[in-house]
Amino acid sequence: ATLISSCGLIWEYRSLNELEGMEWDNTIAQTFDFSISETGNYKVEIIGRHITGFQFKNLTGTMTIKGGSIMLENEFTIPIIGEDDMYLNEGGGDLWDFTFPAITSTNLPAGDYTATINHTMEQNPLGLVMEIGMQVDKAK
Repeated sequence: ATLISSCGLIWEYRSLNELEGMEWDNTIAQTFDFSISETGNYKVEIIGRHITGFQFKNLTGTMTIKGGSIMLENEFTIPIIGEDDMYLNEGGGDLWDFTFPAITSTNLPAGDYTATINHTMEQNPLGLVMEIGMQVDKAK
């Protein structure tokens, strides 16, 4: 059997912001500057990490992406705890990573963008969140 693979970027863009003291204060925007190398359809995922003890079933928030003539605004609800009261995401020890498809496909022209992610939870600052970030990939 022959395996043929192509070399290339795994992601168009991926970045995580570490949250000081594991607290996400929604008065401080989590901002990400990224570039799209070629016009096309892209998916945008919100990624992050929380620790054991995070007590909310869902994490709600907003994401905006601005660049050139593009202005996208998205509300999101990331499922964290399932019906069985167990964390839904990939875990190791006390760390739980999540990946959430905020935008499954949108056309983005080549250029520079700024994305902002913020939570809309009643509790602020939101504790036990270590990192929040985003990744951009070509949509399949």
